[in-house]
Amino acid sequence: MIISRLAVLPFTVVLVSSAKRIDRTEPAPLYPVHGTVVDSIHALPLRHARVGTARGGSRTCRLPAEHRVPVDSVGSFTLLLPAGRHRVCAEAIGFIPRAAIVVLPRDSSRVLTLSLPWKPIPLGY
Repeated sequence: MIISRLAVLPFTVVLVSSAKRIDRTEPAPLYPVHGTVVDSIHALPLRHARVGTARGGSRTCRLPAEHRVPVDSVGSFTLLLPAGRHRVCAEAIGFIPRAAIVVLPRDSSRVLTLSLPWKPIPLGY
């Protein structure tokens, strides 16, 4: 297969102009969202909880594995999220998941407290 120089030249121009456009784009700023996950009865921190953002317009708090982060030893978390509307969810074994809506950058200075109610787990005998 023979490729002429005239065919290669337009392709090279397209690649060079695309590379210049990529260099000019800056990453979107990320805003911190701070919070704590506690149980709803005693307001004690849940150290084994996980926090993340639900995908798209989901009304549930099913967090994909790649979008979950664990909380620290006092139930605190920090998420870095781009500007926009986010559904921040918390889940823990033995508790009902809960969520809060955050609109960034407006709510970036607010501290969330996600209070999870207990969920009885039936044991099959």
